[in-house]
Amino acid sequence: MNKYEFIKNLRKALTGKIDGAELEDTIGYYEDYIDGEIKKGKSEEQVLQELGDPRLIAKNIVSVKGNGSAGSYYEEQTGQNIWQEGESGGAEKRRIPGWLIAFLILLAVIVIFGIAFSVIWSLLPVIIPVFIAVSLFRFFTGRR
Repeated sequence: MNKYEFIKNLRKALTGKIDGAELEDTIGYYEDYIDGEIKKGKSEEQVLQELGDPRLIAKNIVSVKGNGSAGSYYEEQTGQNIWQEGESGGAEKRRIPGWLIAFLILLAVIVIFGIAFSVIWSLLPVIIPVFIAVSLFRFFTGRR
């Protein structure tokens, strides 16, 4: 089996079982993985042998995705097929709702104003006498 056949079989096994964007991300990942391993000096045959049967890979991907798990399917340098749970950093991006962004901005503004007012409030015992002294000095020296 060559890279073209591997990708074709993987695509065929995944089509209709995962959504289109995820399918393309997965196919792209395997194409990049195979190319990267070949650039490291492995033969195409060796890389494909380490990956194993594309139908089994597809079955594993579908079973994990079907359980609602989020993760990234990858191969270690040992060639073992492993599903890594957690952030994939690529295929799946989550959007933050607009109301949450607005709430966080409002919260930040309240915190900033709170800090500013607490600093001003704590400096008032110093600011008021200085302001009175400067005002009296200007009044008696004739400056306005």
